[in-house]
Amino acid sequence: MDTEHTAEKGNPMSIPDTIPSPGRARRVLVVADEEVGDAGLPTVLERHAGTSVELLVVVPARAGRLALWTSDDGPRRAAERRLDRSLARLRAAGIPAEGVVGDADPLLALEDTLRLFPADEILVVTPPASRDALHTDRLVAEARRRHGQPVHRVPVERTGAKAA
Repeated sequence: MDTEHTAEKGNPMSIPDTIPSPGRARRVLVVADEEVGDAGLPTVLERHAGTSVELLVVVPARAGRLALWTSDDGPRRAAERRLDRSLARLRAAGIPAEGVVGDADPLLALEDTLRLFPADEILVVTPPASRDALHTDRLVAEARRRHGQPVHRVPVERTGAKAA
């Protein structure tokens, strides 16, 4: 079942819960190919209010074919800027979060991060009308196929900053 959640009008989201072990925080991994704004993701995370949540954001260092063949570190720097802005917005919304820059391939970035941060659920952040909808659909489907955690696509409004 492809569950897509939008964060419009402050409506609570209905995402099936998995329950972490007693005494352990719920671990949520966010794959953010786009900058995470202050609207959208916080609304999805409201369902964890009153519970301890560890949130880790991984931003893939997306690169064009030429950058993959050269030593251009521009894609990594752009990913670091998106990560910094995303973490600042989440923290400003009262959501403590940490983050890392991952591989250029979002699925590989997800898998690498899961080895270090065994998440209870995975959120894939996309703009509402994604220009890469097919790519995002494949990423979500493949993540669901490979991993036992719930995987949810979370469209969020683009922030004022351009996704570099």
